[in-house]
Amino acid sequence: MNSEHKPVKPVQHQSSAMTLVGHSSLNLLPSSESDFFRWGCQMHFKVVEQPLQGRMSGHHKKICRPLDPIPVLAITPNKPDAVIPYYLLLCVVVLCDQNGNELRNLLSKKHNPVHLTGTTGTACNHLKDASKEYGYFFVFNDLGVTSPGVFRLKFQLYDIGPRPSGQQELCHVFSDTFESCDNRAF
Repeated sequence: MNSEHKPVKPVQHQSSAMTLVGHSSLNLLPSSESDFFRWGCQMHFKVVEQPLQGRMSGHHKKICRPLDPIPVLAITPNKPDAVIPYYLLLCVVVLCDQNGNELRNLLSKKHNPVHLTGTTGTACNHLKDASKEYGYFFVFNDLGVTSPGVFRLKFQLYDIGPRPSGQQELCHVFSDTFESCDNRAF
């Protein structure tokens, strides 16, 4: 018998486009795209405009200026003639650290709460894109962060239509990392 063992190649795991709801213990990289099946066709949910930076206002004021550029998300059905009841879709945003972990009850170095300001939930809008084509978009035009640091945003897509089981999260996606800083560092 040969006691020699062949080296085992490590399995390469790639981050899938689908983020798993309720599986926060999985060590997948946050994805800015996700797919879900609804209304008889496959849908693609994507961050189309990523926030790059944020700026706080003043030294002691907790009034934030909006992220720049503002986050914009889009839903694209795989069937061009698909009818989407977009008025039943709601997108909610949550502040996360750069690894995608939700930040709740976090204090900054100065013991001030770190949180997201502005409208954290928005309905789907049927709008024209830059190429004059109609699409389904979520626009967060007044989001800001109250403390300096490097963050991500988690966008959760919900179907808020009437059903016995209540609201259902269809999928979620993450923004790329962005930096929030005070005026002196901006």
